[in-house]
Parts: sequence; structure tokens; C-alpha cells
Amino acid sequence: QFFAVSLAQHGMLVGLTMPLQPGMAATGAPLNFLDAMAVFVCLAGITIGMFADNQLWEYMQRPDKPLVLQTGLWSYSRHPNHLGEQCWWVGLLMLGVAAKWRWWPICFGVMFNHPLDTFVTLPLIEDRMLKKAERAHAYRDYQLKTPLLWPFLRWPGAVTA
Repeated sequence: QFFAVSLAQHGMLVGLTMPLQPGMAATGAPLNFLDAMAVFVCLAGITIGMFADNQLWEYMQRPDKPLVLQTGLWSYSRHPNHLGEQCWWVGLLMLGVAAKWRWWPICFGVMFNHPLDTFVTLPLIEDRMLKKAERAHAYRDYQLKTPLLWPFLRWPGAVTA
């Protein structure tokens, strides 16, 4: 089991970091608008992830914490730490595209990571949050008020109470 998980993670990391290769191998082409946007998206992702993780850590340290963290970035997204990570990988994809390399290896990382995170990891977290009877009602209310990832973006029927 350890070998399977380790092997899967190594394959995933190779795929996720493929967007870095064209940028690192670039021949010194001048930076362009897409490079600037990519750096902005990467920095935004790092910043969002950092603040979300710090807010979660502070919440977990509180002895009198509410059942659900609904303040700070967590009032805009149920998983802002994952939102930050996904922004980071999109920024890396944009850096690869800006280097004008072939598109298919560049998009592999995002096309692998985002669905895995959005459709596997996040549902597992959502299910775990609903497992404790004392937290289930509060978390269902939170699901109705707060988007899964992207603030202000709701998918019709995405939340079942």
C-alpha cells in the first residue's frame, strides 16, 4: 500500500511540475503580459493558501471554538486552502504557456490535480465534516451559505442539505 501511494504521488508530482520545464528551458524570450498574470496568480494562490492555513491553525488551537470555522477566508469559501493551491497550479500552467511550449504536457498537471482535488479530496472532507452528529447541522447550513471553492460562484444543485 505504501508503494502504491508513493508511486502515485511521484507520478502526480512529475505531471504537476511539467509546466515548469518550458519556462526553465526558455531561451531568454522577453517576459510578456501572460508571464505577469501567471506570477500574479501564483502569488495570489500562495497568499490565499497561507492565510487560509493560518486561520485554520488558529481555529484549531481555540479551546472554545465553534463547530464550524466560518470567519476570514472561510466565510467566502469552504476550502480556501485548496483554492489557493489550485490557483498556484493554474499560475504554473500559465507560466508554461507563456514560454510558448507545446500545450498538452503543460495542461497535464492541472487536468490531473484539479479534478482529483475537486471531485475526490473535497468530497471526502465534506463527508468527514458531516460525520459528527453535533456538527452535521451547522455544516449543512455552512454548505448552503458558502461556495465549495470559488467565492461568489455557485453550481446549481452543487450542495445537498
